[in-house]
Amino acid sequence: MIDLEAPLVRLAVISDLHAFASPEKSKDSVMDLTGSNNNVANPLIDLIDAVTERGLTADVLVCAGDICNQADLPGLQRAWEKIHVLSHALRASQTISTCGNHDLDSRYLSKESDPDPKGFLLSLNPPFPFEDEPLNDRYWARNYAMATLSNGVVIVSLNSSAFHGGKPEEIDHGRVSRRTIDALCAELRGKRTASAHILLCHHHPAPQSGWQGRADIEYIANGPVLLDKLTKATDSSWLVIHGHRHVPRLIHGASPSNRVPFIFGAGSLGARIPGVANQFHMVDIHQSAASDHTSIVGAVRTWSWTDSAKWTSSTGPAGLPAACGFGYQGQTKALASQIDALVGQSFAPWTQVRSSVPSVDLLLPDSLSQLVRDLESLGIQINYAKDGQPSQVGR
Repeated sequence: MIDLEAPLVRLAVISDLHAFASPEKSKDSVMDLTGSNNNVANPLIDLIDAVTERGLTADVLVCAGDICNQADLPGLQRAWEKIHVLSHALRASQTISTCGNHDLDSRYLSKESDPDPKGFLLSLNPPFPFEDEPLNDRYWARNYAMATLSNGVVIVSLNSSAFHGGKPEEIDHGRVSRRTIDALCAELRGKRTASAHILLCHHHPAPQSGWQGRADIEYIANGPVLLDKLTKATDSSWLVIHGHRHVPRLIHGASPSNRVPFIFGAGSLGARIPGVANQFHMVDIHQSAASDHTSIVGAVRTWSWTDSAKWTSSTGPAGLPAACGFGYQGQTKALASQIDALVGQSFAPWTQVRSSVPSVDLLLPDSLSQLVRDLESLGIQINYAKDGQPSQVGR
C-alpha cells in the first residue's frame, strides 16, 4: 500500500504569471509588478505570504513559462526574482522553469537595435531556466535539458517555444523537432529505471477539444509523437506539466499501452479570464506496483486566488478541485463499494476513507465526479469542509 504521507517528490507548480512592469503591457493580466501601486492585489505576492503563513513546503518549484506578459522584459526580471522568493518560502531545493512564448521577444517588440528573442532570458539573474549553468547551456543548445534529483526522479525541461522568432507562423503554436525527440529518447534510455519521469513544457502536447469553439492549432507540433516515444523509451507512465492554455486541466493522454502520460495543464497564476480561476498546485508523486495503478501516481492539492479572498483551497470556477489526483486505473464503482462497506449504516471521517481506500486520492477530476455519483446511487453523501476538502462520508 502507498504511503501517501511520504511522497517520492513534492512539486509546487505555477505557470503563466504574465507579469508586467510596464503599464502598456498589462492587457488581460492581474500580475502588476510596476511598483507604482502597492495596494493592488497581486497573486504572486499573496502566494508568497500564504505559503509562509501556512507553512507549505515543496521539494521543487516548477514554472511552465509565460513569466511575463508580451515580452515585458523588466516584468520578466522582477517576476523571476519573486519566483525565487517563493521557492525560498517553500524551502524548495531547486527551481526549474521553461520558456513561454510571451517570455521571448519573438515579435521584436524591444526598442533595442540588436534584436535577440531569447537574449534577455539568457541574462536573467538567477540563471534561467535552471540554477545550473551547464544544464542551461544544454537547454538552449538542444531545446531540452534533464535534471535528476537525488532520489532518482527525472525532470525534463523542454523548450516548446524554441522556433518562435523563426518563420512568422511559428508564433501560432509550439514545436518539438524530430531531432530533439530522438536525442531526448536516446538520453532517456539510460534513465529507464528512474523512480519517476516528469516533462515540463509551456505548450500543451496534444490538441484540446472544445477550445473557445474552434479547432486547436496552438499545441506542440509533433507533440503526440513525443508523448508516444517518451513512454516507450522509459517503459513507464509520465507526468507532463504544461501551461499556455490558462484553464487548469488534468487528463491522461492517448497510449497504446497502460503506460499512459498524464497531462497536467497548470492554468495561470496571473492571466485574467472571466469565469476561470487563477490557481496554484502542489503535486505529491509516488511509485506504485498496484495492479490497478499506473507506474507513477499522484495526489494534487489546489488553491484558487481572487483579489478579495486571496488564496483559498475552495474549488474555483473552471479549474481543478481542491483535491484530485492521477494514476488509478480501476473502476470508481469498486472504490464506492469499499467506501460503502466502511460506512455501513453510519458515517466515517474522510481521513479514515483515505487510510482504508487510498486510491480516492488518485482520481482524475472527472473520475472524482463519477465516484460522487456512484456513492449517491448507494445513498451515500460526501460532506465538505470550508476549505473545499471532504470532511466525512455517510448516509
